[in-house]
This record gives sequence, C-alpha cells and structure tokens, in this order.
Amino acid sequence: MLGRPKLIVAPMVDNSELPFRSLCRKYGAEAAYTPMLHSRMFSENEKYRSQEFTTCKEDRPLFVQFCANNPDLLLEAARRVEAYCDYVDINFGLYNLWKQGFHCVPVIISDEIELPYEDIHDYSEFCIFVSTSDDHREIFLIKLIRGICKEEWRNVEKAQRS
Repeated sequence: MLGRPKLIVAPMVDNSELPFRSLCRKYGAEAAYTPMLHSRMFSENEKYRSQEFTTCKEDRPLFVQFCANNPDLLLEAARRVEAYCDYVDINFGLYNLWKQGFHCVPVIISDEIELPYEDIHDYSEFCIFVSTSDDHREIFLIKLIRGICKEEWRNVEKAQRS
C-alpha cells in the first residue's frame, strides 16, 4: 500500500519510464508515476503497450497515468495494468482547458509535504494547499475554489506562466 510517502516521482512526458523511476527509487523516491499513456492506444495496440509500459516487481508502489475521453476505453486500459500497479491516475487534460481560458490550479492535499525547489519557488503563489482534515469536510474544496476572486486567479495564472 501507498502509506504516506513524501517523495513521489511525478509523471513527466518522456522522462518517467522505468529506468528513471528505478534511479529515483534508488535515491529515496517512495512511489512513482508512469508517463501519461493514451488509453485508446493502450487498449487497442499491443506494440504501444509493450513499448510504452514497462515495470518490474521493485517498481512499487506505482501509479499508471492515462489520458482518456472514453470511459469504456479507460476502464479497459486500467484492467490491462491492474496486476502491475497499485493505482490508476486519470489525466483530465487540464493544460488544454487552461489554454481555453479555464482556471487550472494544482491542489496539494497534505499536512506534511516536501516539494522540490522550495528554496526557489513559493508554491503558495500558484498552488492551493489543503490540510487532510479540511479535505474530508463535505464540499470544502468546492467552496474554497469558488471563493477565489478573479484577481487572485489572475495572480495565480501570472505566477504559473513565469
């Protein structure tokens, strides 16, 4: 099981394949994500699966990330990896929404988390932090996000782009 890891290798395009995850685990990573996989291609194409998804017994806990716009194909892809991973993550394409003018902000739910480059970046400028106890309160996140005024959203967007 996942437990409460503090060092997690995030999904990165062309960078979070098995050799990179293994190296990160050697230096203390406690969990890791695969690169984002396309659920339709993964479900329908054996060559894509064998080239894009590799793991081993030491590669645990493991999150497999899929992008999807079809729930049936997402389910099929998830079923193909369920024996080889601990969690399936869904990438909802927030970058595309952001480009269309929708507001997308990372929400970090944790009481204790160490983020990379904290000495350089002030994550509070472009992330929302929520304690785990607040997260469990009914509709807390919805109320929190709806309560952010337009000026605050503009400041977050400006920080994300810089």
